[in-house]
Amino acid sequence: INFLVGIIVVEHPHLFPSVSFFSMGWLLITTRDFKTEYPNPWWRCSSFIDYLLLLILGKTGTLCPEEINVNENADEAKARDEYWEKLIEREEKNALRIRMEIAEEQRELEKDLLEARGDAEDISTKVTNLSMDPFFLVKPYLYPIQQSLIQICNAIRFARNILLWEESHYSFFIALALFSLAAVFLLLPWIFIFRWSARILVWGLLGPWMHYLDPKLKEEKEDDEALMSEGRTKRKMERDATLFQARVQNENARKYRDFKMYFFGKFLVRVPIFRVDRYLDLPLPSSSATPIEQKQISIGELAIEEAKSDYQVGQQLIGAMIPKIREVPKTLAPIGQPARHKSLIKVGGLGAGIGDDSAMIAYIKIGSMAMVSALVSYFVVPLTVRAITLISSSCQVWKEL
Repeated sequence: INFLVGIIVVEHPHLFPSVSFFSMGWLLITTRDFKTEYPNPWWRCSSFIDYLLLLILGKTGTLCPEEINVNENADEAKARDEYWEKLIEREEKNALRIRMEIAEEQRELEKDLLEARGDAEDISTKVTNLSMDPFFLVKPYLYPIQQSLIQICNAIRFARNILLWEESHYSFFIALALFSLAAVFLLLPWIFIFRWSARILVWGLLGPWMHYLDPKLKEEKEDDEALMSEGRTKRKMERDATLFQARVQNENARKYRDFKMYFFGKFLVRVPIFRVDRYLDLPLPSSSATPIEQKQISIGELAIEEAKSDYQVGQQLIGAMIPKIREVPKTLAPIGQPARHKSLIKVGGLGAGIGDDSAMIAYIKIGSMAMVSALVSYFVVPLTVRAITLISSSCQVWKEL
């Protein structure tokens, strides 16, 4: 496959962006397939098609809760884990052995060089009794580097979770975006765009008529001092505005921190939005999971049930001078609707079969279906017709032979 793709890209360079995006999306699909085939049921995730049907049709399909029994596929999962542990341990031992050999060779080289050079490079007197910490001068520079390393490690861990479908919803949207970009770049006439972009740049910026711009440029150069003064004033105003915004943000942060300590306690913890854990936690084989069966009820019972739901108000504060806890609605139902989860209404009841989607989600679904239909009509249908024509002509030539 790689050979065929390479030939296509070499013979048709304008397909390189589309092939690149498609390859990255296919890489995510491949890692998801590897995870789906893993024996441990706690490590599996839903497929790309399931998420796509959920996005387009709003139906969960196979995304319903799955029942996992105690010690399900425990022996197969243990054997697979032991295989990977042995493989990783063997590669780590080989890497450690190679590093030790290189380090030993480097030490021998440094020893030989020290014996060969001696004191030929520096014959001055050396003071060895230093009471000052050797890291004292670099400590102010190491802390920002450590903070940057924390951000880099978090970014790498998030990328790992995306690649391994630990954050499966983000992985799905990234794969969908890559496939969409591949389709868009495939339909765009890149040769035409590049040719006319280059023509516009060359004919517009490199022609002899650019000589008429020289007097204007010279007039602007004569007012350099006024422009520099104006630039300094502008930069000073921008700097003052930036400092003012920084002071306001600092004051608001301190104020919200004090009010949160007043409302919720003196200990504050930052909850990460994305999963950036160093180690992935999975339930033990002795764990089990059972779907919660929700019974279907009438629309009146559902409205009463959602109206008396207990809400956790959270810790979001609103207000500038005196922050207050953000109030939440007393019911799950959107404005103008008696209930939100209308899929729980029993069959035959009032409002059954309507679905839980809002008008905006319905518009998005209709637009996505129209876009997919347009792509299929513009790209898939001509390719299919061309392939059928090619096959029929080949069969006809073969019959004649």
